[in-house]
Amino acid sequence: MPTLQQRMVDSTEPATRKKAMNALSDFLRDDLEDLAMRKLWRSIFFAMWLADMAPVQTELAVNVGKTIHRFRDVAAARRWLAAFCGTVRGEWDRLDKYRVDKYYMLIRHVLRQGLAFCAKRGWAGDAVAAVGGALEAGFLAEPRYPAGIKLHYADVVLDELFEASAPLAAAEAFLAPCLAGLRSTDEPLVLRVLDRVCGNAAGRCADDDGAKPVARAVQAAVYGIAQDEATPQRHRSKLYAAVKALAAATGERVAPSKKRAADPDAEEDDEEEDDEEEASAAPAKAKPSAKQLKLKARKRLKQKAAFFQKKKK
Repeated sequence: MPTLQQRMVDSTEPATRKKAMNALSDFLRDDLEDLAMRKLWRSIFFAMWLADMAPVQTELAVNVGKTIHRFRDVAAARRWLAAFCGTVRGEWDRLDKYRVDKYYMLIRHVLRQGLAFCAKRGWAGDAVAAVGGALEAGFLAEPRYPAGIKLHYADVVLDELFEASAPLAAAEAFLAPCLAGLRSTDEPLVLRVLDRVCGNAAGRCADDDGAKPVARAVQAAVYGIAQDEATPQRHRSKLYAAVKALAAATGERVAPSKKRAADPDAEEDDEEEDDEEEASAAPAKAKPSAKQLKLKARKRLKQKAAFFQKKKK
C-alpha cells in the first residue's frame, strides 16, 4: 500500500493527492503533541523530496502552507511552525542543487500562509508574535543556521508583507530579525538584506506612497544598526548609503532623531551630529604620492618666481 508521502505526490492521480492532504489536515488539532508534529513534518519533507513535476511541487507547497489554518490556538500554530523549521533545518545539508529550489518554494508558502493566519486574527499581537517568533527562532536566530534559508527569507519577506497588506507594526516585527542580519560578519547576508529589503523598500516608494511608512521604519532600523558599536566597521559605509537612499525615497531626513521629538530646539545639534556620522562613514582620501608632492612643490616655486618678476617690473 502506498505511504502517505507517495499518495501526497502521486503525479497521475490528483484525487489521490487531495485525499492524502485531507487525511493530513484531519489529523491536525491544537492538542497534537510535539513529537507527532515532528513526525508529520518529516513525512511532508520527504513527500516534497519525491515530488518531481513542477505543478505537483507547487500544489504540495501551497497545500502544506495552508495546514497552519487547522489550528485555532496560536500556541499550537507556533509549535507547528517550530516543528517545520526544525525539520527543514535538520535536513538542509542533504539537499542538492536539483532539490533546493522546491524547498525554497515551500518556505515561501509557509511564510505566506503564516501571514494569512495573522491577517485572519486581525494582526493581533499574539498571532504575529507566534508566527514571527517561530520563524525567527527556527531559521534566523543563530549564526550556525543554514545561510541559504536566511538569504531566501531576505529575498521574499518584504514582498510577502506587502502582498498580505500587513500593518506597520506587524511588518516591523517580521523585518526586525532579518534586518538584524546587518550586524553579521556574513558579507553575502548583509548585501542581500541591503538589496532585497532596503533597496526593495526604497524602490517601492517611487510607485506607491503606501510603501513609505514601512520604508521609513526600515530606514530608522538601519540607521540604528549603523550606529551600533557591535556592527562591523567595514559595513558602516554601506549601511549609511542605504539610509541615504531610503531618505531620498521617503522624503525623511537621513537620521531620524529621538532628540528632536523631545526638544524642538535641538534641530541644529542633530544636523551637526548627522554631518559627523556621515563624515565618519565616508571613505578616507588617499594620500598623495611622492611624485605628486614634487610636482606641487615645483608648481609653487614657478608661481613664486613669476610673482617676484612681475613685482620688479
